[in-house]
Amino acid sequence: VTLNNIANVFCSTEQYDFAIDCYEKSLEIYKMNFPINHPKIKISQNNLALCYKNLASNYVNDNEDYKMALDICQKVLEIYEQTLPETHINVVTIKRDIETLLEKLS
Repeated sequence: VTLNNIANVFCSTEQYDFAIDCYEKSLEIYKMNFPINHPKIKISQNNLALCYKNLASNYVNDNEDYKMALDICQKVLEIYEQTLPETHINVVTIKRDIETLLEKLS
């Protein structure tokens, strides 16, 4: 069982802090052992971004903590910008989410 798989379980059970920790450790290991453009690295980065996105949704839905959600979404955007083309639906969607959060905060 890999750290990435363990992180997937944590994420699916909404234990996002544990999931993020495992995804980050997994990514660290992959970066030490594979070239930077290796699919395992891209998948791990994408999983981390999705977990952060779920965490941001919780901050909005449960606490209406738009500032925290915005900070997290900006992390997601940073990850997506490293791994996906500008026109990818995930990049477009997270940018839209960031705009919405900025409107809520103004």
